[in-house]
Amino acid sequence: MNYQQQLLALLRAGLGNGKLDTTLFDSSTDWTTIYRMARQQTVAGVVFDGLKHLPTTSILPRNLYLAWCNEVLRLETNNRKLDSEIANLYILFRMHGLEPLLMKGQAVAQNYPQPLHRQCGDIDLYTGPQGFQWGNKLLRREATSEKEERYKHTSMCWHDVLVENHRVMANLSTPWKDMKLQKDINKLSDPLTPKTVLNIGETEVTVLPPSFNTSYLLIHALTHFLNEGIGLRHLCDWACHVAKHCSPEEKEEAARLLRRYGLQRPARIFGALAVQQLGIPFESLPIPFTAKDQKNARFLLAEIWEGGNFGRYDERTGKRPAGRWCGKWYTFTRALRRCLRVWRLAPSEAACYPLSLAWHSGLVLLRPRRR
Repeated sequence: MNYQQQLLALLRAGLGNGKLDTTLFDSSTDWTTIYRMARQQTVAGVVFDGLKHLPTTSILPRNLYLAWCNEVLRLETNNRKLDSEIANLYILFRMHGLEPLLMKGQAVAQNYPQPLHRQCGDIDLYTGPQGFQWGNKLLRREATSEKEERYKHTSMCWHDVLVENHRVMANLSTPWKDMKLQKDINKLSDPLTPKTVLNIGETEVTVLPPSFNTSYLLIHALTHFLNEGIGLRHLCDWACHVAKHCSPEEKEEAARLLRRYGLQRPARIFGALAVQQLGIPFESLPIPFTAKDQKNARFLLAEIWEGGNFGRYDERTGKRPAGRWCGKWYTFTRALRRCLRVWRLAPSEAACYPLSLAWHSGLVLLRPRRR
């Protein structure tokens, strides 16, 4: 039996996208491998929800089932912790005149049937060039540690959670496409632009408009894919988002922005996997895929299986060396090799990404380090 087929069936059921084919599972099913793969793809919580559709969970080894339960309980605890700290962050920032945009993470989780079962990580806030330094100053008052500042953001451990404060929301590596993206991001930051709000627990937070977020989530996934790799979680995030925000008006605006940024091809490829592997309705897609996209979709799925979340399990890449300069060179050469291999998914982005990465890394290296 194909373990990947079994995991995807459970994942679809966990997302609420169709009935589970129980004939795929019997007493000989290798649940240890399925559990390991679900963790590597950071979808263990959602796949656990799919287990509830089995006639009985007694076909799982008891020790493994209990370990899986504990994993999900930890996930729920961590998600509640992040939701609580988001509330504290917005209280802090608003007290000092800042209204950050909550990106990805806990905002995207609200599109899932069980938000607490989406694998969580950090809190991403966009304060923009104007609020970036002020936001850093506020966070540093209670931060216990801080990582090296990057071109896009700073990362701090704040109240025992990782908070990324972004001065740059996203980049496209192709210059003429990025100009359009940055122009639209600047509009979102304009105080006169109507804001999109979302409730995280009992806290109302400001988030990206749904139609723009369709492009943003794709850009975020594409950037990681060109650099290191992505897991099924990135695909699930995008699929759950477009499935929830699929009114005619939302789809029309999302399609317009995807075309404006030259993202038609990756949108079609993601769409093919979202429909065929995750089971969202074809009608949800802002840009429909065609038969010509099938080969690239299979290629992307194979890359996802090979590397796992952020490419951490890809045996084709070596270990990052110690040292600041050596680490930067390793990242650049790894990205260059990846772009040469995966260029078919987004040709212009793959062609420009290594140069964009080198430029931004150079800016960081030349910037005086904070002491």
